[in-house]
Amino acid sequence: MRGYWIAIFFCLTLFNGYSQIVKSIEIIGNSTTKKKIILRELSFSIGDTISSTDTLNHIKKSENNLFNTALFNFTKVTFKDSLNNWNVCVELQERWYIWPEVIVKFQERNFAEWWKNKNLSRVDFGLHLNKLNFLGLNQTVQLNSYLGFTESFGFQYKVPYFNEKLKDGFKIAADYSTQNEVFVDIDKDEMVYIKNDSTPIQSSLKLQLEYTRRTGFYQTQFFNLRFIRLEGWDILNPFSNSYFGNNSSSLRFINFSYRYKYDRRFSQNYPLNGYFFDVQIDQFGFGNLDQSNIFVSRLLSSYRKYWKINHKYFFAAGAFLNHYFNKNTPFYLQSGLGFSNYV
Repeated sequence: MRGYWIAIFFCLTLFNGYSQIVKSIEIIGNSTTKKKIILRELSFSIGDTISSTDTLNHIKKSENNLFNTALFNFTKVTFKDSLNNWNVCVELQERWYIWPEVIVKFQERNFAEWWKNKNLSRVDFGLHLNKLNFLGLNQTVQLNSYLGFTESFGFQYKVPYFNEKLKDGFKIAADYSTQNEVFVDIDKDEMVYIKNDSTPIQSSLKLQLEYTRRTGFYQTQFFNLRFIRLEGWDILNPFSNSYFGNNSSSLRFINFSYRYKYDRRFSQNYPLNGYFFDVQIDQFGFGNLDQSNIFVSRLLSSYRKYWKINHKYFFAAGAFLNHYFNKNTPFYLQSGLGFSNYV
């Protein structure tokens, strides 16, 4: 009878696997990236007790987290059994971290709308110069410039983590732009433009400070504060009430937004399975507090789901919400269908 129970215990042990402590984590291939940035994306740490049946789950999750940082072309995590302990090897192939980008942006609701007239004056030609993984800490420095419909220059500096817990980050950005042509109204579903061929008729200055907090691997919160100054020339005066929301041809206000993001996609850049959800609350202006005389609130939200049908075919669906709580929203702040969110 005793041998019978020993056999059962032995079978259960084999079925449940055996547990061992992670003794060491070796990282190979990180010539630029700091070790703490890599360890942040692993689903385990030194000292954790992991069952042999759970190693595959940790491997998949950790490799996916590392790949989604966009710092590596290749990621591989291996658990090695050594003297009743786990020795883990993380192999990486770092990507290029200096990327110039050429941008072509159509300033119409979509490409089909632009194709009707094929007006090159309503196209932006831009150049972004990106330094990724700055200082080996997954920081990003970007310089950008545009010519065409909008002439602008800006920069952005993004720090994903600034403390030892690797949860809190920030971003600062600034942008100055001018336009010779401005989209000021809609008449019978057609966009109404005001244009001056010789000089700009509108300029804008945007200053931004953003605080981010990433909890775990999938949840991120964004607290964004922007100062926006919009200056219009006399040609825009007839549209000042509807476009700027006041009797002046200028607008200055503070924009505060909060965004929550939950991302469970297997690949953020090329998602084939998983889902994504986010919700954002915007406040444009604070009335007399920031002397803007505007107080506009907006709610944005989206949900996207991705399915794998078979090894060749995949399916995706999504829903988007864009709701303003104010009836009289300045036209400059309105975002209708089309433009950046749609083809």
